[in-house]
Amino acid sequence: MAKIGLTELQAMLAEFHDPVPEVLASTSSDAVIWTDIEDLDPMPSFIHGRIVLLGDAAHAVTPDLG
Repeated sequence: MAKIGLTELQAMLAEFHDPVPEVLASTSSDAVIWTDIEDLDPMPSFIHGRIVLLGDAAHAVTPDLG
């Protein structure tokens, strides 16, 4: 997905409920940070020698699933 700037973000979220448009209106363009979200394939095992991944460390999920 192509990175978007503040103007595009404001247009995308213009119809959102208050205070989303007001917050974006008071945001400077250099405050917008774009971070790609990547989905990882499941690991074949959570065990490597004497190391075992438990809890949140054992499964990577995207922020929208957390």
